[in-house]
Amino acid sequence: MRRIFTLLLVLFLNTVTKAQWTKCNNPAGALPYSLTIQNDTLYLGTLSNGIYRSTDGGFNWTQINNGITSMQIWNIAYVNGVLYASSTNGTVFKSLNGGDNWVLSNTGISSTTIIRNFAFFNNKIFATSTNKGVYISSDNGSSWAQHNSGIVGLVAEPLLIVDTDLFVGVNQKVYKYDSVNQNWISKSTGIPNNTVGSLAYIKDNLQNISLFEATVNTNDVTISTNKGDSWTVAKSGLPSVGVYSLLGIGTEVYLGNDYGVYKTTNQGVSWVDVSGFTNASPAKFLCKSSTDLYVIQEAKLWKKSLASLSVSDQVISVQNVNFKIYPNPSYGNFNIEVTENLIGAKATIYNLLGQKVKEFELKSMTTNQNLNQGIYLLEIEKEGNKTTKKLLVN
Repeated sequence: MRRIFTLLLVLFLNTVTKAQWTKCNNPAGALPYSLTIQNDTLYLGTLSNGIYRSTDGGFNWTQINNGITSMQIWNIAYVNGVLYASSTNGTVFKSLNGGDNWVLSNTGISSTTIIRNFAFFNNKIFATSTNKGVYISSDNGSSWAQHNSGIVGLVAEPLLIVDTDLFVGVNQKVYKYDSVNQNWISKSTGIPNNTVGSLAYIKDNLQNISLFEATVNTNDVTISTNKGDSWTVAKSGLPSVGVYSLLGIGTEVYLGNDYGVYKTTNQGVSWVDVSGFTNASPAKFLCKSSTDLYVIQEAKLWKKSLASLSVSDQVISVQNVNFKIYPNPSYGNFNIEVTENLIGAKATIYNLLGQKVKEFELKSMTTNQNLNQGIYLLEIEKEGNKTTKKLLVN
């Protein structure tokens, strides 16, 4: 009897865990591969049946292939009011009416490549490719030209716009676009020698930007807090498998890898598994609507409410949690300066492996500390609100 009860309990717990994610009504016979969402309308690119659209969160789907001549869709994106979809042999389709009709839009693109991502920046459309680097279009996709000045290598994947900056991952490097000179500048110091597959960013409660980069063939994840000038490892808690997708939501970053979905709430100091899937299998693509996080896993589309993940599109305001570190960089000794309302707050210092180095209470407006050489993250918490800053000790 006890064994039966235990078995039922395990099955129940597995069901509850799996139920945290809801499997969408995937179109019959389709192999979902990419997803874009605009105004909570889902556009699903598949490797077998072209493109589908859903206006009810993936419950019902309509096939929208009018004008699509190749059913193998590798990427779909909503860019500057236009839908773009890429297929084999350099094929690109675009739609001006939400997918009702599609037209070819690949003049100038090599027939031996596949377009992987799209982005709209400085009134131009940028696209990455599997073996031709970066393409650019100044006429809304009617024609394209390679735009690789400054880039070494031609295997390009992620594009990321951060305010007034554009970043691209090519081979083992990240590049930032120089709009004045119209070329690319390497921003790769500290990035491991593995293919860059994903880029994402978040802003903390003080609007400081953290860039994240991940590689496709290892669990190497790095973070930059200085617009890519340098990167440091941020992968504590991740299994040793490749990463397929990164997505920033609010102050959190989500990651899809061979085992499922992980997230960090502390700028990469540590990652936790939020998969809840019965079988560990690749989480290939992450995307979000205003209410849900979507993932393509096991060639199926799943979703989970953002509320259940305790995240919001809005950056949580913690105006009362602000502090300074000086000197930074330091040579061992440094000061933490806070406002009076933060006296009594908890301060925690982590190394970049996610290990806790120190934890102490802030007993005055200025606290002196000493650390050995290294790169650290200092987190201050008061009444459930947290903010983190980077500290360099030479």
